[in-house]
Amino acid sequence: MSNLQKSAVAIRNSGLDPDSALAGFFRNQNQDWTVKTGIGGIFNALALALFCVNPLLFPVSVCLLAMVQGYALRTLRAYIKDENGPMPPWDDWFDLFVSGMSWIAIMVLFGFLLMTFSMFCMIGGILAQSSKSMDPNFVLWAGGTMVGIKLIGAWLAFFLAVLMANFAEEESMPAGFAYFKVMKRMLLAPGDFLCAWMIGVGLQLMFFVVPCITIIGIFLLPTSMFTAQILSSIIMAQAWRSASPVDSGKKSDEETGNETGNEIDEEPKSETKKAKPADQDESSDHSSD
Repeated sequence: MSNLQKSAVAIRNSGLDPDSALAGFFRNQNQDWTVKTGIGGIFNALALALFCVNPLLFPVSVCLLAMVQGYALRTLRAYIKDENGPMPPWDDWFDLFVSGMSWIAIMVLFGFLLMTFSMFCMIGGILAQSSKSMDPNFVLWAGGTMVGIKLIGAWLAFFLAVLMANFAEEESMPAGFAYFKVMKRMLLAPGDFLCAWMIGVGLQLMFFVVPCITIIGIFLLPTSMFTAQILSSIIMAQAWRSASPVDSGKKSDEETGNETGNEIDEEPKSETKKAKPADQDESSDHSSD
């Protein structure tokens, strides 16, 4: 087998296949996907409109966004269990609200971590007197701080995307703090998780930029962003399922089974080879007689 064929087999056997994930979203069994994504877009639009009308209605906007996050978690959970299943229904509103609000709380916690890093950088610059624009170390301090914030922010966004899959699968608050479990799962297929996250970021960026080209598309922006969020969840569900320890255990069992089968097949061959010299000895004895 050539290297090209080996690479083709590796790609075919890879757990991450964004084409099949996106195609499954638009299959015939999801004919009502327009209605379901439209409902999510309405929640996004209402949350934005209420906050723009009166900032005092921000708690109501957060509650509406919690419903959207809850449905994204439900979709992620459904596609982890069955990649060919339809989109989940919009029902059990209280469950959507509780799960979505819990996830928002976890995201806010990670946001505080990023703010804490920024605060320490600011305090360090003030103590070292590097925060003044006239200081020769100002460029070094400002550049290092900005690069550090961006790198940590990107890592937290990536880790949150994978942590969301674990939180959706287990449906419990402690799952949102199972950092070591998620890290072990990420090490099983780091490339799949990284590609799934990058594809999700690209989809959300595309679904934000393309509607803004036209005036009518701006009004469809809440729905397009919700659709991008759902597609990102489906791709991350595929990556999470591909890195399942159960699947890797099954593969190892199959490999060991094939090896033992080959050994069993080789044993009769060796016995027949050993039997041939014995037959030759008997024939030589008869000739001597």
